[in-house]
Amino acid sequence: DKVSAAAGLQTKVLIELVKKFERLYSRAKLAVNCLDFADLEHYALKLLTDESSSEDNLAPSKTALALRRRYKYIFVDEYQDINPVQQAILDLLSCEDNVFVVGDVKQSIYAWRGAEPEIFLERLKPARQGRVDRADALNGLRVDLNANFRSAKGILDFVNKIFGRIMTASFAKIDYDESAQLKPALTSRAPSPVPRDRGEPIVEFHILDEQNRDTDLQNQQISEIADDENLNPVRNSTTVSNGVNVISSRQRQAAM
Repeated sequence: DKVSAAAGLQTKVLIELVKKFERLYSRAKLAVNCLDFADLEHYALKLLTDESSSEDNLAPSKTALALRRRYKYIFVDEYQDINPVQQAILDLLSCEDNVFVVGDVKQSIYAWRGAEPEIFLERLKPARQGRVDRADALNGLRVDLNANFRSAKGILDFVNKIFGRIMTASFAKIDYDESAQLKPALTSRAPSPVPRDRGEPIVEFHILDEQNRDTDLQNQQISEIADDENLNPVRNSTTVSNGVNVISSRQRQAAM
């Protein structure tokens, strides 16, 4: 309901459209007596939250307190893909030191459905490594599982070198430092490296320029359309240094 003047009419219209869709969608689900996954999350959060709660301070309900007493430990896998609603549910169900989470921020792929790997990163900041006393343990214990049993050393060296340069906090919200580097754990079972004298590299690295590929495909499609219209765009096209024919804007408009 609070939209700044700078947001503009389009933003307000979009918000109203989403609200209307949500109302109609809720009616449709109610008509067939069903819930989607987001409904299950939000109803669970409502059930576990006390009425005295505020937006910034969620208090556990009687149901949440009963569940706290019932479960001694809580284990969460793929923690890098947790979203704020799921984290709120976890906070209401857990105690100070009974949560064990496993995840890898580098593998977070569900941002499109609300996952926030920043939640994991914030949890890691106060965590301690190694043996600590109980007071420090309340801030969390961190165990880096970076021993890799899947790949040969040559492959891991390549991965570490590439990610060490491109994965930084400013770009990917995480530094690919020594704690993140993969350590080869395959020993006697490790495959033998390819002999150097055979000229076969351990790793092959191919860079695909998706933008140019899409442009080439688009140009090809427009050329076919233009040919059908007897526009002959290839003859009038501009040739760039790599030999790719580029369709001019005039020819694009004519072809369309």
